[in-house]
Amino acid sequence: MASTKDQYYAAWGGISHHRPSGNNIQPNRDLENAILASLRGHSNGQQTKDWQSLGQQQLILLVLSLVIVGLAIVVGIRAFKENATRANADVLVQDVIEIAVDAIVWKVSPAQFGGQKDGACKANPSCFQGLNFHKLGYGEKGNPFRYEGPDGTFRIVERKDALGVKACNTRNGNKFIVEFRGIDRDSIVLVTSAIGTDYNCTD
Repeated sequence: MASTKDQYYAAWGGISHHRPSGNNIQPNRDLENAILASLRGHSNGQQTKDWQSLGQQQLILLVLSLVIVGLAIVVGIRAFKENATRANADVLVQDVIEIAVDAIVWKVSPAQFGGQKDGACKANPSCFQGLNFHKLGYGEKGNPFRYEGPDGTFRIVERKDALGVKACNTRNGNKFIVEFRGIDRDSIVLVTSAIGTDYNCTD
C-alpha cells in the first residue's frame, strides 16, 4: 500500500506518479513539506467552517425556540387575564342582583321586621330612603353606604327617584352602576357598564 507521501507525489502535477528512486535523486523536502502543510491547513479550515455552520444553525434554532415560547407565554397570560376579568364581571352582576333582591325585600317588609319605615316614601315604589348596607346585613362597621366584598367594592349612590348601587373591581377594571326604580324586575336598570377598562372605579 502506498504511503501518504507517495499519494501526495501522485496527486500533484509535474511530479511522477511514482516516487523517484536511486541514490543520486533526492526528493525536494521543501516542496514536500509545503504540500503537507497546505493539505493539513485545508482540512483544518474546512472542519472549522463546518463547525461554525453547525453552531450558527443551532443558535438560530435556539433563538426561534425562545421566541415561540415567549409568544406562547404572552398569549397565555393575556387569555388568563381576559378570562379572569370576564369571570369577575359576571360575579359582580350576580352580587348586584342579590343586593337588589335584598333591597326590595327590605322595602316591602314591615317596619317592625326591620323594613322601611311607614310613610309617604314607603308607599312610593321608587323611594328607598333610609337604606344602607348595614340594614341589609352587609357588614356592621364602617361606612354604611360602602361594602367591601370578596369580589369588589359596592357603594350606594344618590339617585333621583331611584336607588343607585355601584359595583366595581379595580384589579380587573370592572364597574357597574345599577338603578332600582321600583320593586319589580323591570325596574332594575343598568346605567353604566365597564369591563376591563375602568381601573379607578370612577363615576
